[in-house]
Formats: sequence, structure tokens, C-alpha cells
Amino acid sequence: MDKLGVKGSLYDLLGYIMPGLFFLFGLWLMYVNKDAGNLVNTIEKVKNEELGWVFVGGVVVCSYVIGHAMAAVGSFLFENRLVKWIFSFDFPRWFYKVNEKKEGIKYEDRFKELLGDNALFSFRNVVAYSQENTKNAYETAFVFLSIYGLCRNISVAMLFLLTFHCAFVADYWSKPFCVVYCIFLFAMLHNYFRFRQYYIAQIYASLSAHQ
Repeated sequence: MDKLGVKGSLYDLLGYIMPGLFFLFGLWLMYVNKDAGNLVNTIEKVKNEELGWVFVGGVVVCSYVIGHAMAAVGSFLFENRLVKWIFSFDFPRWFYKVNEKKEGIKYEDRFKELLGDNALFSFRNVVAYSQENTKNAYETAFVFLSIYGLCRNISVAMLFLLTFHCAFVADYWSKPFCVVYCIFLFAMLHNYFRFRQYYIAQIYASLSAHQ
């Protein structure tokens, strides 16, 4: 990670801090929804800078920690379960080509041509090769990785918020809210699959970029 530099900071921001902030903001909205005065008081404190940098720093640190928790859940739920199950069928793969193993078959010969016949071909090894030998292609792929991490982890945060809302807050359902919420969740999942596809394609394409 010490070699990632700015790229590591980009994923920290998009993949951890922003989903964590989104989750905290959602919890806060649930809290102030019980008493509109809470919202007004908090806004006034922000205007008057009563919260201070210590509070802001604490929120950022908490967001970073929560973002890591969201990432762990997202990795288990989406990467290791949902994606493998969904893309075991042919139809989703027609729309989202995100299976790195199946998509990489056509690049195996090129990989062995560059590293030798004894080289072990795997997506992880292609990522390592790209990072080491095709810096520009890898940097582009890392942007895609950061965006799909953002979308995945926000999707997880939305599922947690929905669970908390149903269990502890809501006495009724607002249909417009449900529609908007579901549309936003679908958009996040769509962009997760889309940018994951871009990431995988960019990593494999880096094999062709290196002569």
C-alpha cells in the first residue's frame, strides 16, 4: 500500500469515508425525524461553529471505521455471495460481464507470453502485473475500483439504514419515500456492477498495453 500514494487516498475517501458519512447522516435523519427541533438546533450549531474541529474530526474517523465495516459486509455479501450466484446464469453476464475468471480466459495466452509458460494465471496476478508494469492503465483501473467500492458500500449502508428504519423508527411507510429509496438503491447497485466491469476490463486490457 505504500506505493499507492494518491490512489490509496482516493479509495479511503470514496470507499470508506463517504459511505460511512452517508450511514451516519442517515442515522441522524432518523433521529431528527422524531423531533424537528433537533434538526434546527444542529444547523444553528454548525452555523455558529459550536461543534468545532474536534467534532468534525471525530465524525471523519467514525465514518472511516464504519466505512471499513460496510466494506467487509459488502465484500462478503456481494463479492463472495451475490455476484457469484447471479453470474452463474448466462443472462446477467450478457449485461454485466463482471466474472473475472470467465472474462480472463482470452487473456491467458497473452499473460503467459509476457511472463513465461510457467506463470500462474489468475486475476490477482494480472492486477499485480498491471500495477508494476502499466502504471497509467492501473491508475485508470484504480479509479474504477474506487467508484465501484463507493457504490457497493453505500448499497450496504442503505440496506442497514432500511433495516434500522423498519425495526426502530417507522410506524408507517411513505410510498414516495420507498419509491425514491428503491430507485437510489438500484442505481447504486447498477453502478457497482458497471464500474466493477470497467475495472476488470481495464486490468485485462493492461496486458495488451505492455509491449
